[in-house]
Amino acid sequence: MFTTNGQPNYFANAFLNNQDLFSLLKMNATELKQESTTGKSVVEIASSKNVSTQEVIEVIAKAQKEVQFKGGETEEMIEEYSKCIELKVLQVIEYK
Repeated sequence: MFTTNGQPNYFANAFLNNQDLFSLLKMNATELKQESTTGKSVVEIASSKNVSTQEVIEVIAKAQKEVQFKGGETEEMIEEYSKCIELKVLQVIEYK
């Protein structure tokens, strides 16, 4: 569980507890959590592993879209959601 100020951060956990993200960063959940507790953002952790911010955004956004959309959505709805989710992902991964 990712935390903020010693308290569970369910929002961050929903975004960062992502197997594809762990694979992209070549680390497991425990390692990512440990790195983030040293004051590094996910962006900084990714950068140290030669992974771009955009790659991180795409992996997390893809997972969030899969959770939200179960079929029947229009392309317009998906596109609008994609714009919104990318902004939220950026907030989460830039947070220290």
